[in-house]
Amino acid sequence: MNPLVSIIIPTYNRAHLIGETLQSVLDQTYQNWECIVVDDLSTDNTDEVLKSWTEKDNRFKYFKRHREPKGAPTCRNIGLEKARGEYVMFLDSDDLLAGFCIERRVRLFTENSNCDFLAFQTSVFYGDKRENFVYFNIENGESTLHRFLRTESLWAICGAIYKSSVLLKNQFDESISFWQDVDLTVRMLLQKPHYKTFLKLRPDCFIRILPYSVSRDGGFNKNEELLGQRIDILLSFKEKAKENGFELSKVEENTLYNFTYLLSRDFLLKFGNKKKYFNYWFKSGRALNRIGVKWLLSYWYQYLFYWRKYSIYIIKVRSVYERIFHKVLPDVNELENILLHKIPVEEKDYVIE
Repeated sequence: MNPLVSIIIPTYNRAHLIGETLQSVLDQTYQNWECIVVDDLSTDNTDEVLKSWTEKDNRFKYFKRHREPKGAPTCRNIGLEKARGEYVMFLDSDDLLAGFCIERRVRLFTENSNCDFLAFQTSVFYGDKRENFVYFNIENGESTLHRFLRTESLWAICGAIYKSSVLLKNQFDESISFWQDVDLTVRMLLQKPHYKTFLKLRPDCFIRILPYSVSRDGGFNKNEELLGQRIDILLSFKEKAKENGFELSKVEENTLYNFTYLLSRDFLLKFGNKKKYFNYWFKSGRALNRIGVKWLLSYWYQYLFYWRKYSIYIIKVRSVYERIFHKVLPDVNELENILLHKIPVEEKDYVIE
């Protein structure tokens, strides 16, 4: 009734922030935990800061990344190898836990012992502000796998608590430089695990968004190589489904196709690279079995649309084309609206004092 919980924190050059994170762990009402911090070979005074915390409380464990590749997924996997807990949670080195977080998660896991993992609501705040929180995401009746397939995470990585035995079979992919948490969750969902979500409960973890974070400065799309990697990761989900003996439904394949199309547009709109735009569009079509007469005609239509000198032909064929082939092209505006449906949290007791 009092299981050990392992909290794994990767860190890199967060000496000025990680103390606040570790204090939120120390302030937990639940006491049977260990906190494993794995440093990605920081160049600031992280070493000094972490040693002071291990001296303060021996439940804090400090390790340095001892193998390649560099990055948070490697650090998380190293932490998982060191973990002794029955349950495992992941936390970033600038996030904060509510004082009741671990106690409530363990209690609900005890009540749902058949589950492989549970997911909880988290809240987002910006910089050093402790106000105007927003939910990380909400449920809308749509398939959880469907949403993760377009990288719309229903819960944050810190919002889940796992049985360690499940995670040892599903570690982070260290070869990808982003979306590791999405990739992990998709692979787990494809195995049809037992899990429950508690996203309507009061948030128990707070995610700090820094003004210079990768997710806010467009870093994932900052060059064509990274953009191609993003599309390749999405397309890999179909192969991973096959590896787990799981066939994606037509709706799920459509989701992948629509989202890869949405991303491939950036080759043209952001980088002006028409060749790569069409190459990745064809790559997505082949991978997801979209090759066919309608699909090829939609390619021709887009050719006319983006080479503006042929715009006169668009006027002539557009109405006929849209009546016949309107289901071929994704509704990009609808996708973008779905991805922006976060809602504000108004309850004052969600704010950390």
